[in-house]
Amino acid sequence: MDREKSRAVILHFDFSTGASGDKMLGALLEVSEALGLAVWEDMCRVAASLLPGVTVKRTRVSASGIAATQIRVTEEHHAPHRHWSDIRAMIEACPELDETARSGALRAFEAVAHAEATVHDVDVDRVHFHEVGAADSIIDIVCTSFLMARLAQFAQPTQATQFAQPTQPARHTGSAQPARHTQPAQAARHIGRAPLTVYATPLALGNGTVLCAHGELPVPAPATAHLIKGLPVYASVHEGELTTPTGAALARSFVTHWEPLPSVRPLACGYGSGTRTLAGAANIVRVLACECLEEGGARADSGGATTGKADSGGATTGESGPNEATATEALDLALEGCALLETNIDHLSAETLAFVCEELMRAGALDVWQEPIVMKKGRLAVRLSALVAAGEGRTFAQRVMALTGTLGVRQRFVERFVAPREILTLETPYGLVPFKVARFVDPADLGDGDDCDDPDPACDSSADVAETAWLSFSKASTISWLRPEHDIVARIARERDLDYRLVYDKLTTCALKALDRIS
Repeated sequence: MDREKSRAVILHFDFSTGASGDKMLGALLEVSEALGLAVWEDMCRVAASLLPGVTVKRTRVSASGIAATQIRVTEEHHAPHRHWSDIRAMIEACPELDETARSGALRAFEAVAHAEATVHDVDVDRVHFHEVGAADSIIDIVCTSFLMARLAQFAQPTQATQFAQPTQPARHTGSAQPARHTQPAQAARHIGRAPLTVYATPLALGNGTVLCAHGELPVPAPATAHLIKGLPVYASVHEGELTTPTGAALARSFVTHWEPLPSVRPLACGYGSGTRTLAGAANIVRVLACECLEEGGARADSGGATTGKADSGGATTGESGPNEATATEALDLALEGCALLETNIDHLSAETLAFVCEELMRAGALDVWQEPIVMKKGRLAVRLSALVAAGEGRTFAQRVMALTGTLGVRQRFVERFVAPREILTLETPYGLVPFKVARFVDPADLGDGDDCDDPDPACDSSADVAETAWLSFSKASTISWLRPEHDIVARIARERDLDYRLVYDKLTTCALKALDRIS
């Protein structure tokens, strides 16, 4: 595959039986080997440079019939209680890590350190790790970060065409008394966004209790409970601990999108196995490396509209004018994953349902609508539907139930194509007015050499003006669709006691004249 010409590569983690360091590491190793990014000997060198004398063993196992990689780490002597400052110095001194891998490992360990500091009410640098300070957790976190760095370079070939060579880092030198429970200033450079786009399912936590250095504790363990704050999780039917502090720290540090996988083309798949046997389930983490089929990557809903600086013609455009982008750059449709929520309602008035729709839109729903239906026993009712971001289904379902009193909300995942759009602010007889501008093209026109007929900017016919506002203006100007927002038109009509249609048509005529100047 020509990586320079291919689209972005993303990862997807399946945490349906929890997240732990050994499972994530085993799955990432399989994916990295399948893509030719790393081999087992690379991991062994990293482990040896971190903890000389530690033995790392790889085993091919069958987890409920699924072939997977299991990683086991053993330490010759009794593991000492390592402090966060000791582990930080160990990672910074490791010669096998490049800056991306080192930053990822420090980010994950620092998350654990702050969780432990909060749980035990001590200064961060005085935190000493029990299970997470053992050799297996250190190897799991650092080697996972090492493989994630390799995958990040594979996913972003324009930024790194070959793997960065490890560099000798400077020793950590910082304040002797960092603030309690807060990020030390000297470590701020390690806290950053993950360099790779990573999707994941919600974390399965398990249930019941777990035995650890502090005795028998409820699942999730205290550090894990702190690390999963704000993340989508659920208990799971399986007894015991499924998500460990190490797994929670890695997931929190590297996952960028807790939502269903978008449209992709899978390239490689890896399975990492845990040591426990679960009844009726494979105790594994699955990782998919995929070529993303979405163009652009950013959401293109109305919340993403942009404004820029006014040009000499009185129009406010984005950083690139309408003529500066090619058709393929400006007109590509984004493909988004969404959650579609539905519920049938036969007990609310039309006024109440209208209020519910307004509240859902105010809460950030992408779209809300009603459809008349006939329910069982011949009762007339309404199907209330809401389109929301893929990861917000549960939140909006709870909101729908609170607003309507319905006892159930259906959810299914759908995809939608979204045209690039922006807000164009124009000078009009009514002052500055924002217009919504969309950019798209009919594929049937791409091979046609004849230009579209430009509309007459001075057209006085209301019907003609309204018609041209919905059609492609010209192939030179990549603007294909434009209209003033309803709320703005209605406000102007009320304030000036004018006919709504007259205001709408006059604003559209002004827009066409402005576009003629800037096209």
